[in-house]
Amino acid sequence: MSVVNLNPGYPTSLDDAFPVKKGEMIFQSSVLTDIYQEQAGGKERSRIQTLHDVRYGFSENVEFTVGANSLRGSELTPSLEDRAAIRVSVLTRLVKPVNQGVTPHVSLRFQGNVPLESGTMFKGSLIATWAIGQSWWLSSSLWHAISEGEGPSLWGVRHSLTGVTTGAVHAISPEFSVVMNASYHENHVPPFGGERYIFVPEVGLVWLFHRQWQLTASVGRDFLGVPGNSILQGRVGLSFGF
Repeated sequence: MSVVNLNPGYPTSLDDAFPVKKGEMIFQSSVLTDIYQEQAGGKERSRIQTLHDVRYGFSENVEFTVGANSLRGSELTPSLEDRAAIRVSVLTRLVKPVNQGVTPHVSLRFQGNVPLESGTMFKGSLIATWAIGQSWWLSSSLWHAISEGEGPSLWGVRHSLTGVTTGAVHAISPEFSVVMNASYHENHVPPFGGERYIFVPEVGLVWLFHRQWQLTASVGRDFLGVPGNSILQGRVGLSFGF
C-alpha cells in the first residue's frame, strides 16, 4: 500500500490518476461526521455518513471499485452522496508518462450508484496527476454528476452538479503523508440564488502503521453556502490491503 495513492473519502475528496497495483485488493471503510444548520441562526445538527469500498487492480492501468454508503441524519437537507446506495466505479489510466516531467498521468473515472432510497446517480471525472520532485504530487479533477429519478433528485430540485477538485499530497516519509485540497462546485443544497457555488477546503493525514494497514483522517468546511452546508466536517478511515 502507498500513502500517496488516494481514493475519494480516504482521507479527503481528492482523487488521483493512479490505479492500485495489478492484482492488489484494498478494503476500506470510513466514517464522516458533519455539523450544519437547517436554517440560518437555527440549532446546529449533525449527521453521520459511512463508506465501505473494495478496490481491485485489474491491470496496470485499470482499477475496479465496489462500495456502499449510508447516511444517518435529517432527511430535510439534501446530501452530496445518496443516503443509501451501492456504488460501482472504474478508473482507467489513459496516459502514463515514461519520465517525470510536465506530462501528467491522466485517468478517467466513471461511477454509478444503485440507489436504495433516492434516484440513480452517475458521475464522470477527468483526473490529472503530476509528480513534483520526489515527495510531492499535484492532482486535479474535473467532474460532472447527474441524478435521475421521478420527483425530487438526490440534490433536491437540482439534477446535475459540476465541479473541480484540486490538491497536493506530500509524502513526509514512507509511512506518513499530508493531503491538502479544495473543491469548488455547484451547491447541492437549495436555495440556489446567490449561493449557487460552494468552496470546500480540506486537509488530511495518511498513516501506514503496518505494511497492510492504513489509517486516514481529515477535516473540512463548506464556504459560500447556505444553511444545510457543513459548518465543520471530520472523517476517519481504515484500509487493509493485500
